[in-house]
Amino acid sequence: LRVYGAARHKAELQTMLISAVDELKSACVTSGQLLAAADNCEGALGDKLHDLGLILEAYDGVVANGRADPSDRLSVLAGQIERSSIGAGTRVFVDGFTDFTAQERRVLEAIMLSGAELCVCLSCDELNGGSEVFALGRITAAELLRFASDNGIETKKTRWTGESTKRRPLSYFAENMFSYRAVEKADADGCIKIITAPDMNAECELAA
Repeated sequence: LRVYGAARHKAELQTMLISAVDELKSACVTSGQLLAAADNCEGALGDKLHDLGLILEAYDGVVANGRADPSDRLSVLAGQIERSSIGAGTRVFVDGFTDFTAQERRVLEAIMLSGAELCVCLSCDELNGGSEVFALGRITAAELLRFASDNGIETKKTRWTGESTKRRPLSYFAENMFSYRAVEKADADGCIKIITAPDMNAECELAA
């Protein structure tokens, strides 16, 4: 190892590297990709990528000898869906997410390819444009719709427009906190006031 050789003597560095391995697995990044990236990078970044590639390669080698790794569960699941009973006539509902990791997305893609009916609920105002507070949901929806289109899978978009259960001042805040329209504006009940400051210093002074 070029950079992380001291990890053998430092438990906190070992913990950090294991966390990095978990992140890489979540993003479906392989040791080969890291080593290839290291060859294209100079200096400290290239050395770190090289070390992470070797560490991930060694980690995968240990896991391959029969030691189960919790970080691989979703990848294993995605690979087994094709051979499972999931298929036409199966309905899968996914809710409570704003976006998905690469591993989670592979599971959803495998479900779609199986012929099952997949329903994914995302908080979104518009699919094209809209408030930045819904940006993650919008990007996630676009990625899933693009995958379905590329694989000839029929899609249907349903927009739920039920009445909000929030009290009026909170609804006002949710609708206007990222609008940047007014310098100063209050809701009809006079409970909440939204103020747009010219810069970060002015925001801090106002808060103080």
